Amino acid sequence: MGRVVIEYRFVISLGLATIVGTVGLHVWPFPSQHPLLGLIAVNRPVVFAGFAYAYATASFTTPFLLINVMASFAYIFVARADRTVRRLPLPLYPRPEQRDQLFLILGEQHRRTSVLPSAEPRWLTIPERGLYTGIAIIGAIGTGKTSACMYPYVEQLVGYRANDRARKVGGMVLEVKGDFCHHVRELLERYGRGDDYIEVSLDSKYRYNPLHNDLDAWPWRDDDDGVHMWTHWAKDVEESLVAAKVPFQVVGSKTDEGEVEKAA
Repeated sequence: MGRVVIEYRFVISLGLATIVGTVGLHVWPFPSQHPLLGLIAVNRPVVFAGFAYAYATASFTTPFLLINVMASFAYIFVARADRTVRRLPLPLYPRPEQRDQLFLILGEQHRRTSVLPSAEPRWLTIPERGLYTGIAIIGAIGTGKTSACMYPYVEQLVGYRANDRARKVGGMVLEVKGDFCHHVRELLERYGRGDDYIEVSLDSKYRYNPLHNDLDAWPWRDDDDGVHMWTHWAKDVEESLVAAKVPFQVVGSKTDEGEVEKAA
């Protein structure tokens, strides 16, 4: 009942103003018998008629404005507080292997200027075009960068069109921890892409030695005095690691001064 009254406050205010104005004119009629108004009626009848009509108009408009203002305040502070908003659930999560287009879901999107949940939440996504610019995940230790971001993001990428040879996504994973690659392999096996995993390491079928190349092992360098001299790159690596207190030995890095002079 109260909600109906608030919604039709304009019509109700108009009806109440009519009643109050009619009663007011009967209780407090226009004081036409006042000596000053009688003098105006004799000398300026048009002005006297204007006063009479203005008095009658004010008898209706004044209560209408007051009632309408009070109803508006009631609408602001009462009706909105009692209003029940129907909250819609999130749309169904699109499985990576069932998506028509490549995109990355970062999380839920609610209100942009408030921490309150939205009545119509949706997924916050990055389209395929935005994936080529790179993504940086920044956070303190233990905030969930790996578990809440890297794991679900990579799963969406490797799971996209997993059974479509022409559209499935490939990539290279470079890491230093050693456990993330194992998780990627588990994800690939989960989506039937176990054969797509190729690991490059010291104990795998595929290996890469960055020190094995055709570059000259005796490159030029400048010493502290700016003098050009020949040096052996393996010896420089060993010296750098020893200076960093890393237990590391480069095989074949021992050279004598005669070899250096001969190479020079």
